[in-house]
Amino acid sequence: MWRRRVGALLLRSQPASSSTAASSCQRLRHHVLPSEESLALNRLARLFTSQAGSDGGDTQKPFIAFVLGGPGSGKGTQCTKIASDFGFAHLSAGDLLRHEIASGSEKGELILDIIKEGRIVPSEITVELIRKAMETKNAKRVLIDGFPRCEENRIAFEKIVGTEPDIVIFFDCPEDEMVKRLLGRNQGRVDDNMETIKKRLKVFESLNIAVVEYYSSRGKVHKINATGTADEIFEAVRRLFSSLRYLNSLHRL
Repeated sequence: MWRRRVGALLLRSQPASSSTAASSCQRLRHHVLPSEESLALNRLARLFTSQAGSDGGDTQKPFIAFVLGGPGSGKGTQCTKIASDFGFAHLSAGDLLRHEIASGSEKGELILDIIKEGRIVPSEITVELIRKAMETKNAKRVLIDGFPRCEENRIAFEKIVGTEPDIVIFFDCPEDEMVKRLLGRNQGRVDDNMETIKKRLKVFESLNIAVVEYYSSRGKVHKINATGTADEIFEAVRRLFSSLRYLNSLHRL
């Protein structure tokens, strides 16, 4: 099962092959996206990249924590607590996409069509939303929640933003528990139904392991057991952040 694979990956230190993993990510996307749909995605990418701004040159980069975990693993709830207790700005890739949808823009309408099918929005679009949000927040500590979901996402982030995360937190949660949470949260999201949940879990299982493996090989992954109550899980998170003494010693913080 994928959770056992992730556990094994966190104990290994062999470097992952970025090019191979990225090709695998591309192959899966091309498999689920017919050619006529690719035209719509290319149009969406042009809408975003045509409006991309510069990073201002000498802007000091913040301390960045990626927060990974399956849909329903509770990472959003934990990010809220981390942001409050440790002074991080919380950026959710999913929320940024939903905000764009809610704006009623042409970009938002195209994103909605992709999400309804349980598919992955092109990396460049999501990264550009994240980059703009980071500039707007202008925070010294940033949590990026639910991204990257595959090696292609990771490579796009590092290319467009120009940096790697300082740490990666992985919330490890059993699949049946994630399904239970997603069906029970009743937030009115278009993707909170059994059919789409199954698609999302399959995509997560297929793609996210490569990202965990890559950052594990670089010594950046910290795994959190995501079962139990939100407070119990946060105790483990609190111990992790309290143990990261360098968090408070970095000059840019």
